[in-house]
Amino acid sequence: MFEDELVHKFFQTISDRFQSKKQLSKTDLDYVFKHAIETFGIPYPSSVLYRYFLNSCVISSLILQIHNAERLSREDRDRFHDNFINIFGKLIFPKSAHFIQHRELGYEGLYPNMSLERGPCCYTNHSNTPAMITKNNSQAEEAFSCSSEVTLLTRNELKMAVSILCAADSGLIHLYFPGYNQFSINETALQKIPQELKISFIHELVSIHNLFRTFGSTTYSSVRTKVLKTYRFVEFQKYIPFFVKIFDSFSIRNHLLMRTSFYLIKSIMLWDNRNFQEEAIANVFFCLEGCLHLIQEKHGVHQTELYLDKLSEIFANNFRNGEFLFDFIKEAYENRITIVHAKPFGCSEWSPFLMADDFYEYFQIARELLNFILIDRVIESQ
Repeated sequence: MFEDELVHKFFQTISDRFQSKKQLSKTDLDYVFKHAIETFGIPYPSSVLYRYFLNSCVISSLILQIHNAERLSREDRDRFHDNFINIFGKLIFPKSAHFIQHRELGYEGLYPNMSLERGPCCYTNHSNTPAMITKNNSQAEEAFSCSSEVTLLTRNELKMAVSILCAADSGLIHLYFPGYNQFSINETALQKIPQELKISFIHELVSIHNLFRTFGSTTYSSVRTKVLKTYRFVEFQKYIPFFVKIFDSFSIRNHLLMRTSFYLIKSIMLWDNRNFQEEAIANVFFCLEGCLHLIQEKHGVHQTELYLDKLSEIFANNFRNGEFLFDFIKEAYENRITIVHAKPFGCSEWSPFLMADDFYEYFQIARELLNFILIDRVIESQ
């Protein structure tokens, strides 16, 4: 039987069964969940977790996922629209101001070999698959993103990613955020779950949702295609003290810090694809500029322009060979012009001269500067 027929019969059955009800009881939720399991061949959750699925918020997310299955056409959805609306409207629950976001990370990253949890953020290696779980304020996220339609990360995801990246004193450890396998749900879904079971429940819930995401795949799909790759991990235990300090010092209300950090995270993700390595270097240069603004603000200079004389003094007083380091950073600004502008200095080069070391060296410097900005840690370049 085709998927559209399965979905149509599923919604028709549960809509007819609860036609006269205004709100579904826990017994009703159990029926809906079991009917979905039997109709679509979903494996049963573990017995320990099963009862926590009988929650109107959880079931509504599942119902919505079934409705939005990608292989279904608009005409398919029109067929069961009324039944969907009928049952969806009976799933009533109080909404929290926060949402939980789960994101399975990509193969391109280089990951800590251990789980990390701090504040509203958790990094896990569930079944050797790196994932990020964060608790986020819905209203604040919309406000701080200026309602942008292309914002990739939540502020807490960015904070966690930068804290992990900057905790290391060298190397390319980083989290890779793909555009697929991202899942969000209102915090109400987890409120009655014991703390020690919440992570396991989220992973189980996401795995069930992913079964419906395999209906199809598009450019903007929520699901990745299967590839024969494995994740790469590195030892992280020795970096935990720095990770904690950086995380605790990182303010998600500081737009300049957030923007500067986002450039650094984007640069390493772009570097993973050779087609975008020029853009990776450009983003490192953007990050360096942000770091200079943050450094002068740290030392009491709050002006729009960079105060080069003051910065030169700060570098000389705080870094070994600080004068040379600052001159090297200023060279990056010159190189940035050749990348950003189509006709820099009165002439054009379709492929500006760049070297791999432009990325590696300036990436390391950007990490060193963020450490200095956030926790006064001075890392000596390798």
